[in-house]
Amino acid sequence: MSAVTMIVTELNSLVQRDTKHLTDYQHGESHVNLPADYQAWYTLALSFIWKIVPERLADFQRAYKVDKRKEIDFESYTISDYLIGLDGTSSGPTLFTSHKYFIMKFI
Repeated sequence: MSAVTMIVTELNSLVQRDTKHLTDYQHGESHVNLPADYQAWYTLALSFIWKIVPERLADFQRAYKVDKRKEIDFESYTISDYLIGLDGTSSGPTLFTSHKYFIMKFI
């Protein structure tokens, strides 16, 4: 199997797994454990990105989590925020729809 074929196969597998998790979650499938499922997928995807496009690794990691921030908005809201239940409210009106932001960052 050529290197290109291996890369395409691995990428297709990641995309299919990602799509299945997201679709099952959006349809309220009871077997979905989104935090655990995402962590497993993230580990595989992180390795793939590190091997294939290492210059984008930091961007991928920032979509998951940022170390320091002054406020939570679309730019600083991360996938890990959603997975731990942090939403777009701050003891007042809704600042943003966390589910929508999660989906946008996840895809």
